Amino acid sequence: MYMFNRNTVHGQVAYWLMIVGGLNWGLVGVGYFFSANWNVVNLILGGIPYAEPVVYILVGIAAVVGIFGCRCSACAVHMDTKPM
Repeated sequence: MYMFNRNTVHGQVAYWLMIVGGLNWGLVGVGYFFSANWNVVNLILGGIPYAEPVVYILVGIAAVVGIFGCRCSACAVHMDTKPM
């Protein structure tokens, strides 16, 4: 179960960022055994300065939200919890 409301825009963004991040790091690990660069984020955004680290920061924030939960009012209504 995810700790945020996937019916909200930010919930969907967090969900997809976690999917992209998980798949990317899985491919990085598999590519290591084939001596290949399968870092999809780097391959797509490698030429844009500062774009790759921004994506990694957003993926990290999405993972933290997925672990600890979102405390916004939209998610609190869905999860029957109190907003902060």
